[in-house]
Amino acid sequence: MIDTRLIMVEGIVGSGKSTTAEYLAEKIEETGVKVVLYREYAQDHPLDFYISRLLQDNYGRHFDISSVVRMIQSKDPAVETLTQWEEFSKICDQGEEVIISESRFWQHETMTWFLCGIDPVEIIERQQEVIALLSVNRPCLVYLANDDVVPVIEKAFTERPMDWQQWVTWMFAEFPYLKTRNLTGKDGIIEFYKAWNLVAEELFERFPFSKVALRNPHDNWQLAYEKLNKALDLSLLR
Repeated sequence: MIDTRLIMVEGIVGSGKSTTAEYLAEKIEETGVKVVLYREYAQDHPLDFYISRLLQDNYGRHFDISSVVRMIQSKDPAVETLTQWEEFSKICDQGEEVIISESRFWQHETMTWFLCGIDPVEIIERQQEVIALLSVNRPCLVYLANDDVVPVIEKAFTERPMDWQQWVTWMFAEFPYLKTRNLTGKDGIIEFYKAWNLVAEELFERFPFSKVALRNPHDNWQLAYEKLNKALDLSLLR
């Protein structure tokens, strides 16, 4: 297996992050390596971001998004995460296990910045600060990349419950990226993710450590996981 203490799984909503993270945990353990998997909304996740707690505590309910936007735009200390990233890096470095983290690298921070209207240049610069803190762990990035976000979002809206659909469409529409463009509903979310894809591609390109992009994995999950196995050198996989 590749020499890393941290694997981060990222992708848009419905891209298969949870399934892929669970797959990785199971297959890495088959090689005899201990794994700790932190799912996206794990209550015990060391990266206990303000936005993560807010989403967990208010699932299905309306909350004051405008105040969150102001805090992020003004760099309020309450939403600052670099200290948490530094502590998380120490946890990874001091442990013997491989940590798999879902969604906290991009979705719970970087993507939220983009929703708040932060310039992509600033977002990329911020990511480099986080990467510098994680460098001792030789992190690996697994990116579920979908060239066409429409079928992925459509599928998520078909499969997930109505209360999730209503909450997500309300929440996205409250952020500046959609508000300033008069975007609403599922179509507004799709337009946002089209734009986010361009930022994500740039972030992936600039990631300096081990990385693998599983492109359009929904087309053929078996081939996608074969590529993942090869990239991580999971030699015991069959």
